[in-house]
Amino acid sequence: MTASVDPEGLSPTGSRWFALRTWGRRHPMGAVLVTLALAGLANLVVYSLGRSLPAPFLPFYPAIMAGALLRGRGLGYGIGLLCMGSVTLFLVTAPGGWSPLVLALTLGLSMLVGSLVVEILSQLSNLAEALRGREAALARGTATLLRQEAQLSAALSELEALYNEAPIGLGFLDRDLRFVRINTALADMNGFSIEAHIGKSVWDLVPDLRASAEPMLRRVIDRNEVIKGVELSGETPAQPGVRRDWTEMFYPVHDRDGAVQGVGIFCEEVTEAKRARERERLLAREVDHRAKNLLTVIQAVLKLTRSTGSVEEFKAAVTGRIQSLGRVHALLAQNRWEAVELEALVRQELEPFGPAVRIEAFHCALPLQPNVAQAISMILHELATNSAKHGALSGQGGGQGHVVFACALAAPEGTEPMPPAPAAGEFRPGESEPEDPAIADTAWGDAGPEPRDAAAGQTGWVTLSWSEHDGPPVAPAEQGGFGTSLIRSAVKGLLAGELDYDLHPDGLRCTIRFPLRRPAENGTRPD
Repeated sequence: MTASVDPEGLSPTGSRWFALRTWGRRHPMGAVLVTLALAGLANLVVYSLGRSLPAPFLPFYPAIMAGALLRGRGLGYGIGLLCMGSVTLFLVTAPGGWSPLVLALTLGLSMLVGSLVVEILSQLSNLAEALRGREAALARGTATLLRQEAQLSAALSELEALYNEAPIGLGFLDRDLRFVRINTALADMNGFSIEAHIGKSVWDLVPDLRASAEPMLRRVIDRNEVIKGVELSGETPAQPGVRRDWTEMFYPVHDRDGAVQGVGIFCEEVTEAKRARERERLLAREVDHRAKNLLTVIQAVLKLTRSTGSVEEFKAAVTGRIQSLGRVHALLAQNRWEAVELEALVRQELEPFGPAVRIEAFHCALPLQPNVAQAISMILHELATNSAKHGALSGQGGGQGHVVFACALAAPEGTEPMPPAPAAGEFRPGESEPEDPAIADTAWGDAGPEPRDAAAGQTGWVTLSWSEHDGPPVAPAEQGGFGTSLIRSAVKGLLAGELDYDLHPDGLRCTIRFPLRRPAENGTRPD
């Protein structure tokens, strides 16, 4: 339909003659006056022409037609009778007269013709009004249809945009499982453009999914069945070699007759979500396991501390050791219980002592698993606590005491005897320099009491040295106590390492050496 075409210009009811009908209905007195004026003009014509007028009733037809057109039968017949009376009076009084027979025939014929004119015009007017009403209804219906068409077009555009830009995969397959329609998200999942999908079989593009998906798609077509919660795994050209996971729904699409004409696809990739759930599950198990281990450690600390010193000393000792465990747990929590850098752990425990503890620069990253981090945290806490009570950090001996802490890494050397402790900050011969690629990586982190060979994951040895200088003289009798026992138990029991704990008169020299392993190839590690 062309918007520039005026429907009334094509309609007979748009004629100006039928417009008079509307005017007459709106102005009844005006219609009466018009018809009377036409009748008066007809009388003037008749009486002016006299007997020379061959048909004296003819001038009155316009008045009759106007009455019937403007106001229908009522005014038409009323004007007709008035005109008939005028003609009768003219014929009776006219000079020469008319014979009664001619007069009767003329009046009868004029009345018949006038009645036909009134009836025809009345019927035409009524039909025109009905037609105009239908045209108005048709125009209203057309306008409604145009509005609905515009609304449907807008809704279709919105659905089209939603379909194409939806973050989930949407598609439609015909009965031969060939793509008829597909959105951007699903095309990206498959690794092909939208155009490359159209007309192609699903298995032409993603053959890895045929075995698991084809039976379900056939079931949707054959049984008219909706299948929800389908979990599929496989590879697509979008990420070759990477196994991915999807959650899908397959549903039948029907034609107007209700027959299944294809399969609709609703697909959401859940690879990352599934991995995240697995990580959360493992993390929950890890937290549960570590919490049990922590309670066991605390019980051991309480048991070993119970009989030493006064109540206040007992309270201070237990509080400090539990706080140390709390700090390492906070550090582990920040790293989602995956690994903790040795340098971060050392600085957390020793930096509160300020410049009195000099931490030698760490030359390579060394991530520690939670069990190793907990053991080292307790060892550092005991060393620092003992030094603050009796050693270089106590402020005795002139207040010039300080501690040097260093870390060195060595390549695998089997189980050779432990050499003497190195000077602070120096690397022992045979140990790797920081740039040695055999040691300076980030794949370390497992330690434990079970010996393993290189094939099982052993990668090297870690040597931690604690050297106290310029502190008060240390008496040999001070070598006993719970702190030393805890350090020895942690090194030998938790780290499967070696301990050289030597109280020289000028200060403690403590060297700890333990093996460190990469996790096994399957990703498992000891608890």
